[in-house]
Amino acid sequence: MDLNTLFKSALTHLKHDSPDIIDFSVNDWGSCQYTTALNTFNILNKLEANYGFETTLHIMNIKMDITPRTFDKMKKDFLHLIEMRYSGSPWSQEDYEEKMNMAEQVTSIEGMFDFCRNSSWDLWTTAPFIFELCFPEFAIKFPYENDEDFINFETGFYCWIIHCLYGVEEEAFKNYDT
Repeated sequence: MDLNTLFKSALTHLKHDSPDIIDFSVNDWGSCQYTTALNTFNILNKLEANYGFETTLHIMNIKMDITPRTFDKMKKDFLHLIEMRYSGSPWSQEDYEEKMNMAEQVTSIEGMFDFCRNSSWDLWTTAPFIFELCFPEFAIKFPYENDEDFINFETGFYCWIIHCLYGVEEEAFKNYDT
């Protein structure tokens, strides 16, 4: 099943049970290129509100096994990865120290998203990066990995999981450039 067929199926579920569907006309996540990621997030949110988390995964034909981590463990890995990314060429010592100081000030998952956005990361890079910090041993199988719009589906899905399981508000995913 491709993503278009899957979304049509999901929307059929929603139209049947919830006439106040989703407004697909507004994209406040940043670039218009994130529209499918935002739509994925909104569809999953609506399904989850109507059917629950586990049933939503089943409807979307997603199999996963995840164990959330504490923020302290995530932050330790976050600082290590930021250090690796910004140490050495092409970054100056001054740039490196500035990034590390900024990273050390992060106190929440939302702060990690802010750090990445303010460091000119795109959401396609940020969402999987932070998802892997949250769930380093996740096992997930998407049946749509060959779909041309898979990166947007994956980005919206990662944002939705972080939102559902860590309570990160949608505001953290907004205002990204590509």
